[in-house]
Formats: sequence, structure tokens, C-alpha cells
Amino acid sequence: MADPGARRTPAPGKAGRTVRIDPDAPWLRRLGDSFLAGIMEEALRRDPRDEEAIAILAHLRTKEGRIEEGLALDRRLAALRPEDPVVRYNLACSLALSGQREEALAALAAAAVLGWDDAAHAREDGDLHSLRGDPRFEELLRGMEGGGPP
Repeated sequence: MADPGARRTPAPGKAGRTVRIDPDAPWLRRLGDSFLAGIMEEALRRDPRDEEAIAILAHLRTKEGRIEEGLALDRRLAALRPEDPVVRYNLACSLALSGQREEALAALAAAAVLGWDDAAHAREDGDLHSLRGDPRFEELLRGMEGGGPP
């Protein structure tokens, strides 16, 4: 049986040579992310209120290190879905990554009030690294765990 990750492509002087492509290769993932971002941008051109496209593009922009663009998209989504705890949590992450500590803590508190209770995830989330060590962050985590107010 043929290896599904292998493709037979002719190469100069090596016709019929098997080329193996690692489906988890970082360059291939970046290419896929770039392609998906283009699709989401087009979806937003057609419908600027497409919440799914905004959420996906915000994630991709942040993942690419385009933090301010991701933050702008997260703010846009939060305006469309003000009662969604996941949206508020993601906004807190983008704010923390952009160095806006006070706003990040406020967004995280809002997420907790709206029902975000995954303290373990928040504690380990690298996006919230800049909040670690702040007593208000620790208090929010305790609240999520049921040990105090959010």
C-alpha cells in the first residue's frame, strides 16, 4: 500500500522520484493558515458581521504575531457578542499580549462573570503570561475555581 503522505512528482533528472511531505511541517501549516486567512478576509468583505470569520481571522492574526490586528478583530467580535465568555476570554488574551494589563484583567473578569470557569487553562495559557504574579489575576483564578468572587 502506498504511503498517503508521499507524492510522486517528477524532478529534473529524477523522473518518478518519491517526494515525502510531512503533513505537520511548519511551512505547510503556515501555508494552510495563510490560505484560510484569505478565505476569512473575503468572507468579511462580503459580510463584515460574520462572527465565525472574525473569530477565525483574529486567531490566525494573533498566531502570526500580528497582535494588534488580532486585538482589533477580538474587540469587534466582543462588540457583536458581548455576553459570550469565550469571546471575552480571547479578548483578555489579546489585550495581555499587547501589554494592556488593566484592560486584560477587566476582560478576564468579565469572562468569569459570564461563565468562564476554566482556571487551569487560564493559569497555563501563554497568552496571559504578562498577568502572572499580579494578585488580581490570582484572585480571578481562585474565583473561577470556586474560591472567591470573580
